[in-house]
Formats: sequence, structure tokens, C-alpha cells
Amino acid sequence: MLKNWQSSLTVAFVALGILLSVQFHTQQAALKELSSQGQEDLIKVLTAVTEKRNDLYMEKTKLEIQKSALDGASNQEQQLVKSMENDLALFEAFYGLKPLKGPGIVITVPEQQYLFNSNQLVDIINELWNIGAEAVAVNDYRITYYTSIERDPETWEPVINGTRLSYPYVITAIGDPQKLAVNIKIIGGTLQLMMYDYKMRIDIEQKTDLLVPIAREKTTFRMAKPVLNSQKP
Repeated sequence: MLKNWQSSLTVAFVALGILLSVQFHTQQAALKELSSQGQEDLIKVLTAVTEKRNDLYMEKTKLEIQKSALDGASNQEQQLVKSMENDLALFEAFYGLKPLKGPGIVITVPEQQYLFNSNQLVDIINELWNIGAEAVAVNDYRITYYTSIERDPETWEPVINGTRLSYPYVITAIGDPQKLAVNIKIIGGTLQLMMYDYKMRIDIEQKTDLLVPIAREKTTFRMAKPVLNSQKP
């Protein structure tokens, strides 16, 4: 027969066992429910993340398309600016607003000689243009379509833009050196007559690096006016 204290202890252990068993099953159920709930949440989170990633990818694609469009527009603008700069440079070169350098020839009349005057100088310059000269200067005076070349009324010596030149006369022409040197002495040309018929001393040198300065006179229009595109008939 169990003693009272033994009975009480037995009941206590049994009760403790039951409590532990209930707690264990309760915890297992809770864990199962928590595990199930976590998986659902994970699926939801994964779905949301996937949708967000797709949205971000679409946004990234849109931004890349916009960037490509902007880059294309930027390149077109840069090409337009470059084209305008080239046109402006050609304009400035044509009107003598910028110095030019390059290969060519130098024609020198070293000393005063009979028959050489402003007429011969103009003829030589025109022949240089005709045979391919791209820029011409006389004694560091840039020659353009608006350069005034006259003759001194007493000596017939060249007067450029109101300034009378003095010997030696140095004509600088930029272009293909060999072509200019050969063609400027063509039979019947001004230099051929001067050098071979009149026995005048004219020096012709081919150069690889010449400089033609800017024009000293300013081109102005008093009567002529530019025609705008909107004014064209």
C-alpha cells in the first residue's frame, strides 16, 4: 500500500507528464501552423518581389530606351554643331578672316626689273587661282576677292589696299607644290614670258610649310544685302 506522500508524488508526476505532453502537442501544432504561415508569407513575398523586379526591369528598359534616344539626339546635335563649325571655318578662310597654312610655292621678284608692275602681279595671281592655288598672299598681304590691287600712277608699282609695295615682291601660294610650280610656267603664261622672253629674274621655290596671314582689310557691304530663306521667291 502506497504511503500518502508516495501517492501525492505519483499524482504530481502524472499531472506533470500530462502537462508536458499537452504543451508538446500544442507547441508542435503551433510550429506547424507557424511553418505553414511562413511558407505562405514567403510565397507572397516572393511573388511581390518578382512583380517588383519585373516592374523595375520594365522601368530600366524604358530608361535605356530614353537614354539611347537622348544619346542619338546628342550625337545629332554634336554633328550639327561640328558641321556648322566646319562651314564657319570655310567661310572665314574664304574671306581671309583666318590664317591658313600648308604646302605650296613662293614666287620672288628679288629686285626692280623692267616691265614688272601691277599688271603682271595681277596676272600672276589670277593664274595661281586658275591652276589650283587655295590661298595667296603678296608681301604678307592676303589676297581675297575684295582685295584692291592698283598701280602707282608714277612708277606703276603695285599698290595693295592703298599701300605701295616695295622690292622684293614675294608671292606666297598654298596648294599642290609640284602642280603649282609646273603650271605657273606654262607656255604663254605671264611668268614664262617674263623669265624666258624678257630674261627677268624670277625665283620659284616649292615649300612644305607656308603661312598665309589674315586679310588686313575688312569686307563690308554697303549696297548688297543677304537674302534670307523666307525671302526667296
